Amino acid sequence: MWTVLVAALAAVSSSLLTIFLTPWLQHHVWKYQRRDELRLAAINDFNRLTNDFLAWELYRHPISRPEWFAAMNTAGATIEVLFSHQASLAIQAVDQLVKPGLMLDPTQREKFVETRDAALRTLYREVIPL
Repeated sequence: MWTVLVAALAAVSSSLLTIFLTPWLQHHVWKYQRRDELRLAAINDFNRLTNDFLAWELYRHPISRPEWFAAMNTAGATIEVLFSHQASLAIQAVDQLVKPGLMLDPTQREKFVETRDAALRTLYREVIPL
């Protein structure tokens, strides 16, 4: 008789735990998955915009397009919100090298690429532990 009672109690309690814990766990996992998707999208935007900057530099067309600067500021603001302070500082280091109408010499281009790569490493390290 006790074995039947214990089995029934175990079945009921495990069912109740499943009913109440499954939605909580799914929401918890979904929240972190969605945050990482947003972070990866922000990294992709930043990477695309910095590559556009380099392409304009290599073809000697200084950046004076307001929409590019607006997109760069949007990407930077998104990174400020979704990432750590260290990642924000890495992005600010890249932002300091970009100014309207700026033409970089080859050493400045190398510094820009190194700074951008360091920022990307910092960003990716926060999303995907290496």
